[in-house]
Amino acid sequence: MNRSIYFICICLFLFATTYLSAQTFYSTSTIQEIHLTFSQSNWHEVLTNLKKKGNDRILAKVSINGEAFDSVGVRYKGNSSFNAAEKKKPFNIKLDHIIKDQNYQEYETLKLSNAFRDPSFVREVLAYEIARKYMPSPKANFAKVYVNGKYHGLYTNVESIDSKFLKGYFGDGKKQPFFKCNTDKEKTVVSGCKTLKGATLEYIGDNPQCYEIKFQLKSKSENDWKELMGLIYTLNNEPEKIASVLNIDATLKYLAFNNVVVNLDSYSGLFAHNYYLFQDEAGQFHPLVWDLNMAFGGFNHSGLKNSLPLYDMQTLDPFLHENNTNRPMIHQLLQKPAYRQKYQTYMETILAENFTNGWYAERAKELQRIIEVEVKNDPNKLYSFEAFKNNLAKTENVGGNAKAVGILELMQGRRRFLEQQLEL
Repeated sequence: MNRSIYFICICLFLFATTYLSAQTFYSTSTIQEIHLTFSQSNWHEVLTNLKKKGNDRILAKVSINGEAFDSVGVRYKGNSSFNAAEKKKPFNIKLDHIIKDQNYQEYETLKLSNAFRDPSFVREVLAYEIARKYMPSPKANFAKVYVNGKYHGLYTNVESIDSKFLKGYFGDGKKQPFFKCNTDKEKTVVSGCKTLKGATLEYIGDNPQCYEIKFQLKSKSENDWKELMGLIYTLNNEPEKIASVLNIDATLKYLAFNNVVVNLDSYSGLFAHNYYLFQDEAGQFHPLVWDLNMAFGGFNHSGLKNSLPLYDMQTLDPFLHENNTNRPMIHQLLQKPAYRQKYQTYMETILAENFTNGWYAERAKELQRIIEVEVKNDPNKLYSFEAFKNNLAKTENVGGNAKAVGILELMQGRRRFLEQQLEL
């Protein structure tokens, strides 16, 4: 073979290999394409009824970017995002529901969100991208979803926090205690137990059943409840030992992130939920960020003052809940001067690397350019195309009296306020 032709072939091969490897399932540069095929013509009604009864799945054939999968389990997911959408409800897709180890690029579970309370359509992807700079966080991008041959709409495609995720960040975590910190609507409060207002980590006794409505065991050993209760007891009653049961750096980064980006649909807000707890092999728990579709002020209830207007979110106290004993993961850590200083340093870093330099605004505009055509063509979008174009900069109505503040208008004011408060 001619040497020049051989050289060209090698270059093309290397380019193709590099290009294909870069086009991963969560690459933000490419919109994924997912086809769901149900045997039932009334699949929507079936899934809706099953969700209301307890999240059972129905089987479907699924194609992901042209690769076919059979016997896939599909259900609707979410709470507010499920109830608010008439047709475009969020999906949970389990590729290995029947066929063991069936996966796409090693991912076995797909989670598709419908951009509830986010006309801009970029809050979730942008927030996760910022979070991943500082802590273990899911990858996220966008996917076009077709159902029984018809375009159903554009979704946010978010990596599941599961064994693959945990292994990637912590090594083999299958045997480690792992909890989802979110209300389990299938469970009821046990008689004699104090009712928690959320997964607050308040100590309410040594009965594991008292915690089961707010903390869902995701690992396999029932003994893991003792580990969680040990964390909770120490956090509330032996604060001098907190570092032995809680990864301080990971927790301070998580809390700093929530505060800077006004992510109040989290531990830092009214319901103290939407996070995971994973215990590493050293015996320390790590809070893991989850469900960021209402970051950047999409949820405006702090738990101390609710229905916050734009100005109050711009000027949200950087040390929110520091004196609130109902939020011990914040209160106990910020009582220690060294931890408080480190927390402030993390806030300063997040602010400087993403907001002071304007990176977030350019990135949000870039993400919108990628998805603009698909949002416009979405037959079931929750908000108008005009709202999509406007919400990056300004507040848009999202139904009734609810509003989604503009990401730029929120964070421009928040940046100025935090720079003054943190004396940057």
